[in-house]
Amino acid sequence: MEGTKATMRAAALARRDALSAPQRAEASIRIAERLRASAEYRNAESVLLYASMRSEVDTGALIDELLAAGRLVCVPITDWAAHRLTLSALTARADLVPGRL
Repeated sequence: MEGTKATMRAAALARRDALSAPQRAEASIRIAERLRASAEYRNAESVLLYASMRSEVDTGALIDELLAAGRLVCVPITDWAAHRLTLSALTARADLVPGRL
């Protein structure tokens, strides 16, 4: 099963990485619009998002929007040595620092 999972993940990443910059931007906009349309997002006092990089869905505009609205934005912090994921409140995107990934 693990080989299948790794193969499927590699294939999905390859498809995502193959998208052009305009395609990725359009997909990010569509995904953000769907999120904004959900009652869960509109009513949430706090939102957990990842800080996007490379070919991932761009979360920057959502983070900025939420922070400007005074909502709590949390991002995951990975401690690779301890195999632990913790959440951290984000006050500004400028506070983000590059990690392992």
